[in-house]
Amino acid sequence: MVLIRHAHFVAVEKRLKFHDLFSGHAKLYSEVRPGYPTEIYDFIAANVNHTEIAWDCGSGNGQAATKLAEIFSQVFATDSSAKQIEHAILHNNVSYSVQPSENTNFPDSIFDCVTVAQAIHWYDLKKFYNELHRTLKPGGLLCVWGYTWFNISDDIDDIVEKTLISSLKEYWAPQTKLLQDGYKDLILPYEQITVPSFKIVVHWDLTQIISYLHSWSPMKSYGEKHGDKGMDLLFEGMIEAWGPKIKKRKISMPIYMKASRRDI
Repeated sequence: MVLIRHAHFVAVEKRLKFHDLFSGHAKLYSEVRPGYPTEIYDFIAANVNHTEIAWDCGSGNGQAATKLAEIFSQVFATDSSAKQIEHAILHNNVSYSVQPSENTNFPDSIFDCVTVAQAIHWYDLKKFYNELHRTLKPGGLLCVWGYTWFNISDDIDDIVEKTLISSLKEYWAPQTKLLQDGYKDLILPYEQITVPSFKIVVHWDLTQIISYLHSWSPMKSYGEKHGDKGMDLLFEGMIEAWGPKIKKRKISMPIYMKASRRDI
Protein backbone atom coordinates (compact mmCIF):
# COMPACT_ATOMS: atom_id res chain seq x y z
CA MET A 1 0.00 0.00 0.00
CA VAL A 2 1.29 3.47 -0.86
CA LEU A 3 1.09 5.82 2.10
CA ILE A 4 -0.10 9.30 1.21
CA ARG A 5 2.07 11.92 2.90
CA HIS A 6 -0.23 14.91 2.45
CA ALA A 7 -3.56 15.72 4.06
CA HIS A 8 -6.62 15.06 1.97
CA PHE A 9 -10.08 13.65 2.25
CA VAL A 10 -11.71 11.07 0.07
CA ALA A 11 -15.50 11.10 -0.21
CA VAL A 12 -16.68 7.52 -0.22
CA GLU A 13 -19.53 7.30 -2.71
CA LYS A 14 -21.73 4.89 -0.89
CA ARG A 15 -24.59 5.20 1.49
CA LEU A 16 -23.29 5.38 5.05
CA LYS A 17 -25.51 4.01 7.78
CA PHE A 18 -24.58 5.82 10.97
CA HIS A 19 -26.12 7.94 13.70
CA ASP A 20 -24.97 11.39 12.53
CA LEU A 21 -25.93 14.28 14.78
CA PHE A 22 -22.94 16.48 13.99
CA SER A 23 -22.94 17.20 10.24
CA GLY A 24 -25.44 20.01 10.74
CA HIS A 25 -23.03 21.99 12.88
CA ALA A 26 -19.66 20.65 11.75
CA LYS A 27 -18.16 24.14 11.39
CA LEU A 28 -19.30 25.12 14.89
CA TYR A 29 -17.94 21.84 16.26
CA SER A 30 -14.52 22.54 14.74
CA GLU A 31 -14.45 26.06 16.14
CA VAL A 32 -15.60 25.56 19.73
CA ARG A 33 -14.65 22.06 20.88
CA PRO A 34 -11.60 22.15 23.20
CA GLY A 35 -8.45 20.22 22.40
CA TYR A 36 -7.31 17.24 24.45
CA PRO A 37 -4.49 17.57 26.99
CA THR A 38 -0.95 16.78 25.83
CA GLU A 39 -0.68 14.19 28.62
CA ILE A 40 -2.96 11.86 26.62
CA TYR A 41 -0.54 11.85 23.71
CA ASP A 42 2.40 11.44 26.09
CA PHE A 43 0.64 8.33 27.44
CA ILE A 44 0.14 6.96 23.93
CA ALA A 45 3.76 7.62 22.97
CA ALA A 46 4.99 5.88 26.12
CA ASN A 47 2.83 2.78 25.60
CA VAL A 48 2.90 2.14 21.86
CA ASN A 49 5.38 -0.45 20.55
CA HIS A 50 5.93 1.15 17.13
CA THR A 51 5.24 4.60 15.70
CA GLU A 52 4.74 3.96 12.01
CA ILE A 53 0.98 4.12 11.35
CA ALA A 54 -2.03 5.09 13.48
CA TRP A 55 -5.76 5.22 12.80
CA ASP A 56 -7.95 7.87 14.44
CA CYS A 57 -11.57 6.68 14.24
CA GLY A 58 -14.46 9.13 14.30
CA SER A 59 -11.89 11.85 13.87
CA GLY A 60 -14.32 14.73 13.37
CA ASN A 61 -12.23 17.79 12.56
CA GLY A 62 -8.96 15.99 13.26
CA GLN A 63 -8.20 17.35 16.73
CA ALA A 64 -6.64 14.09 17.88
CA ALA A 65 -5.30 13.05 14.47
CA THR A 66 -3.07 16.09 14.09
CA LYS A 67 -1.56 15.53 17.53
CA LEU A 68 -1.01 11.85 16.78
CA ALA A 69 0.88 12.98 13.68
CA GLU A 70 3.57 14.32 16.01
CA ILE A 71 4.11 10.75 17.24
CA PHE A 72 3.43 8.57 14.19
CA SER A 73 4.92 8.78 10.71
CA GLN A 74 1.47 8.46 9.16
CA VAL A 75 -2.04 8.91 10.57
CA PHE A 76 -5.22 7.84 8.84
CA ALA A 77 -8.27 9.71 10.13
CA THR A 78 -11.81 8.61 9.31
CA ASP A 79 -15.27 9.93 10.02
CA SER A 80 -18.73 9.00 8.77
CA SER A 81 -19.58 12.67 8.30
CA ALA A 82 -18.30 14.31 5.12
CA LYS A 83 -19.13 17.71 6.64
CA GLN A 84 -16.82 17.03 9.58
CA ILE A 85 -14.00 16.02 7.24
CA GLU A 86 -14.54 19.18 5.17
CA HIS A 87 -13.62 21.20 8.27
CA ALA A 88 -10.71 18.99 9.30
CA ILE A 89 -7.34 20.46 10.21
CA LEU A 90 -4.81 19.89 7.44
CA HIS A 91 -1.53 18.22 8.34
CA ASN A 92 1.21 16.76 6.16
CA ASN A 93 1.11 13.37 7.88
CA VAL A 94 -2.67 13.00 8.14
CA SER A 95 -4.83 11.37 5.47
CA TYR A 96 -8.58 11.89 5.90
CA SER A 97 -11.33 9.73 4.47
CA VAL A 98 -15.10 9.44 4.84
CA GLN A 99 -15.94 5.91 5.93
CA PRO A 100 -17.58 4.20 8.91
CA SER A 101 -15.27 2.79 11.57
CA GLU A 102 -17.06 -0.56 11.42
CA ASN A 103 -16.26 -1.14 7.72
CA THR A 104 -13.15 0.41 6.20
CA ASN A 105 -10.99 -0.18 3.15
CA PHE A 106 -7.74 -0.47 5.12
CA PRO A 107 -5.47 -3.52 4.67
CA ASP A 108 -5.16 -6.17 7.37
CA SER A 109 -2.73 -5.71 10.28
CA ILE A 110 -1.59 -2.22 9.29
CA PHE A 111 -1.96 -0.07 12.42
CA ASP A 112 0.37 0.26 15.40
CA CYS A 113 -2.25 2.25 17.28
CA VAL A 114 -5.98 2.93 16.99
CA THR A 115 -7.62 5.83 18.82
CA VAL A 116 -11.26 6.73 19.30
CA ALA A 117 -11.90 10.15 20.86
CA GLN A 118 -15.45 11.14 21.80
CA ALA A 119 -16.98 8.63 19.38
CA ILE A 120 -17.00 4.96 20.40
CA HIS A 121 -20.42 5.23 22.07
CA TRP A 122 -21.91 5.74 18.59
CA TYR A 123 -20.48 2.50 17.22
CA ASP A 124 -21.84 -0.98 16.72
CA LEU A 125 -19.17 -2.39 19.04
CA LYS A 126 -19.26 -5.94 17.74
CA LYS A 127 -18.67 -4.79 14.16
CA PHE A 128 -16.10 -2.20 15.19
CA TYR A 129 -14.11 -4.69 17.26
CA ASN A 130 -14.08 -7.07 14.31
CA GLU A 131 -12.69 -4.29 12.12
CA LEU A 132 -10.24 -3.29 14.83
CA HIS A 133 -8.95 -6.86 15.14
CA ARG A 134 -8.56 -7.08 11.37
CA THR A 135 -6.55 -3.87 11.04
CA LEU A 136 -4.59 -3.60 14.31
CA LYS A 137 -1.18 -5.25 14.38
CA PRO A 138 -0.43 -7.87 17.05
CA GLY A 139 0.89 -5.89 20.01
CA GLY A 140 -0.94 -2.81 18.75
CA LEU A 141 -2.48 -0.27 21.14
CA LEU A 142 -6.13 0.78 21.41
CA CYS A 143 -6.95 4.03 23.23
CA VAL A 144 -10.50 5.27 23.76
CA TRP A 145 -11.56 8.44 25.54
CA GLY A 146 -14.36 10.96 25.89
CA TYR A 147 -15.80 13.66 28.15
CA THR A 148 -19.25 14.96 29.06
CA TRP A 149 -20.02 17.39 31.86
CA PHE A 150 -17.90 20.24 33.10
CA ASN A 151 -17.17 21.97 36.39
CA ILE A 152 -17.00 25.74 36.80
CA SER A 153 -18.08 26.65 40.33
CA ASP A 154 -20.53 25.18 42.82
CA ASP A 155 -23.23 27.78 42.12
CA ILE A 156 -22.96 27.65 38.32
CA ASP A 157 -22.65 23.85 38.31
CA ASP A 158 -25.85 23.63 40.34
CA ILE A 159 -27.70 25.93 37.92
CA VAL A 160 -26.44 23.98 34.90
CA GLU A 161 -27.60 20.70 36.48
CA LYS A 162 -31.09 22.03 37.33
CA THR A 163 -31.74 23.90 34.08
CA LEU A 164 -29.56 22.96 31.13
CA ILE A 165 -28.83 19.29 31.81
CA SER A 166 -32.30 18.46 33.10
CA SER A 167 -33.97 20.22 30.14
CA LEU A 168 -31.85 18.33 27.61
CA LYS A 169 -32.27 14.93 29.24
CA GLU A 170 -34.91 13.62 26.83
CA TYR A 171 -33.03 14.91 23.77
CA TRP A 172 -29.83 12.92 24.19
CA ALA A 173 -29.53 9.94 21.87
CA PRO A 174 -29.58 6.65 23.82
CA GLN A 175 -26.06 5.85 22.61
CA THR A 176 -24.66 8.68 24.73
CA LYS A 177 -25.53 6.90 27.99
CA LEU A 178 -22.34 4.87 27.69
CA LEU A 179 -20.33 8.10 27.67
CA GLN A 180 -22.44 9.86 30.30
CA ASP A 181 -21.72 6.91 32.61
CA GLY A 182 -18.01 7.53 32.17
CA TYR A 183 -17.44 4.50 29.91
CA LYS A 184 -17.58 2.33 33.05
CA ASP A 185 -19.61 -0.29 31.15
CA LEU A 186 -17.39 -0.17 28.06
CA ILE A 187 -15.55 -3.48 27.68
CA LEU A 188 -12.48 -3.35 25.46
CA PRO A 189 -11.58 -6.42 23.38
CA TYR A 190 -8.05 -6.89 24.75
CA GLU A 191 -6.28 -6.85 28.10
CA GLN A 192 -6.76 -3.46 29.68
CA ILE A 193 -3.86 -1.14 30.50
CA THR A 194 -3.92 1.11 33.57
CA VAL A 195 -4.59 4.70 32.54
CA PRO A 196 -3.97 7.78 34.73
CA SER A 197 -6.59 10.48 35.21
CA PHE A 198 -6.82 13.23 32.61
CA LYS A 199 -8.92 16.37 32.29
CA ILE A 200 -9.43 19.23 29.89
CA VAL A 201 -8.86 22.65 31.44
CA VAL A 202 -9.80 25.85 29.62
CA HIS A 203 -10.38 29.48 30.60
CA TRP A 204 -13.44 30.73 28.76
CA ASP A 205 -15.71 33.75 28.85
CA LEU A 206 -19.50 33.47 28.70
CA THR A 207 -19.67 33.60 24.90
CA GLN A 208 -17.18 30.75 24.58
CA ILE A 209 -18.95 28.39 26.99
CA ILE A 210 -22.36 29.03 25.39
CA SER A 211 -20.88 28.47 21.93
CA TYR A 212 -19.45 25.19 23.17
CA LEU A 213 -22.81 24.15 24.61
CA HIS A 214 -24.46 24.81 21.26
CA SER A 215 -22.21 22.10 19.80
CA TRP A 216 -23.78 19.43 22.05
CA SER A 217 -25.63 16.83 20.00
CA PRO A 218 -29.14 17.40 21.48
CA MET A 219 -29.11 21.17 20.96
CA LYS A 220 -30.42 21.07 17.40
CA SER A 221 -33.51 19.01 18.22
CA TYR A 222 -34.14 21.04 21.39
CA GLY A 223 -33.98 24.30 19.42
CA GLU A 224 -36.29 22.98 16.71
CA LYS A 225 -38.93 22.19 19.31
CA HIS A 226 -38.61 25.21 21.61
CA GLY A 227 -37.38 27.94 19.26
CA ASP A 228 -35.18 30.94 20.07
CA LYS A 229 -37.17 31.83 23.19
CA GLY A 230 -36.70 28.36 24.59
CA MET A 231 -32.98 28.46 23.86
CA ASP A 232 -32.70 31.81 25.66
CA LEU A 233 -34.44 30.40 28.72
CA LEU A 234 -32.08 27.43 28.69
CA PHE A 235 -29.09 29.69 29.38
CA GLU A 236 -30.82 32.40 31.46
CA GLY A 237 -29.76 31.16 34.90
CA MET A 238 -26.19 30.52 33.83
CA ILE A 239 -25.89 33.99 32.29
CA GLU A 240 -27.14 35.65 35.49
CA ALA A 241 -24.72 33.69 37.67
CA TRP A 242 -21.71 34.20 35.42
CA GLY A 243 -21.11 37.88 36.08
CA PRO A 244 -19.58 40.17 33.44
CA LYS A 245 -19.85 38.59 30.00
CA ILE A 246 -16.13 38.97 29.29
CA LYS A 247 -15.09 37.44 32.62
CA LYS A 248 -13.07 34.30 32.02
CA ARG A 249 -13.64 31.33 34.30
CA LYS A 250 -11.68 28.13 34.74
CA ILE A 251 -13.62 25.19 33.30
CA SER A 252 -12.61 21.58 33.94
CA MET A 253 -13.88 18.59 31.97
CA PRO A 254 -12.92 15.15 33.34
CA ILE A 255 -11.85 12.70 30.64
CA TYR A 256 -12.89 9.05 30.70
CA MET A 257 -10.17 6.99 29.07
CA LYS A 258 -9.51 3.28 28.60
CA ALA A 259 -6.66 1.52 26.81
CA SER A 260 -5.84 -2.05 25.86
CA ARG A 261 -3.19 -3.93 23.87
CA ARG A 262 -3.70 -6.71 21.38
CA ASP A 263 -1.79 -9.89 22.20
CA ILE A 264 1.34 -10.50 20.19
